[in-house]
Amino acid sequence: MNDVSYTDEKLYIATHCLVGDGDIKDRLYNAYISSLHVLTKNDFPEHLRQDYLYVESMLTKVEATGDEGNATASINALTDEEAVKIAEKILDLAFDIAEINASDAQD
Repeated sequence: MNDVSYTDEKLYIATHCLVGDGDIKDRLYNAYISSLHVLTKNDFPEHLRQDYLYVESMLTKVEATGDEGNATASINALTDEEAVKIAEKILDLAFDIAEINASDAQD
């Protein structure tokens, strides 16, 4: 198993952004910019990569216009329901990675 402590740290930061002030789209943007954008699929165990790739694609799939950036364009294009689903997926990933990290620390 790969060391997931780096991934755990970045997801921990993201979850704190998700429970902060602002509407869900603002919180998703803050989570992405503060920590999620540095992660790659290789930072996740194989069984969690599809979930990560879903989050990454949803937060970057819309091409930017002007100087707004792909994350801003993508998040602005989301419905509130889609934004909530992505936030829940981030929380699920955070819990799963934290569990793996805790288990690795005990070994």
